[in-house]
Amino acid sequence: MMFSLSYGKKWYLTHPWLLIKDITRNIKWAWQRVNRGWDDRDLWSLDIRICVLMEQWLNEFMEENPSYPAEFTHPNEWTNVIAAIRDGFIAGGKIANGDHAIYQEAAEEAQRRYGKNYTLQQYGYVSRELKVHIKIEKECKQYMITFDKGIELFHKYFFDLWT
Repeated sequence: MMFSLSYGKKWYLTHPWLLIKDITRNIKWAWQRVNRGWDDRDLWSLDIRICVLMEQWLNEFMEENPSYPAEFTHPNEWTNVIAAIRDGFIAGGKIANGDHAIYQEAAEEAQRRYGKNYTLQQYGYVSRELKVHIKIEKECKQYMITFDKGIELFHKYFFDLWT
């Protein structure tokens, strides 16, 4: 994660102490990343962070790993297993992040109906009114099936994840 400010530039003109606070926090987080490889912000949503990192690591692992377990007869079989594990973590990240296409459509519809500043998180789900909650559940179930399959394979082949 890079340097980030919590507020807009104009806000800092009238609230300079918040700028100092943000700069101080960003320096602290940078120090943490240098010294321990991660910062406190990673703990705020550890489930999402793990899913993002696993996706990146498994992509790299698929490209760089020339070997495969003895039970496979061809490297492509192993690559397919790694891809299924990666897809499971991608689905887990989408579930944890609330990153559902249907959810996004519901948010856009709510903003069209109730104004630009209306958010589903702020006012709760309006999915009953928008008749999308069933679609969200179906999409989430698909993600959950993919996630479960990926985690099952991750568990099965955990000790084979080395080069």
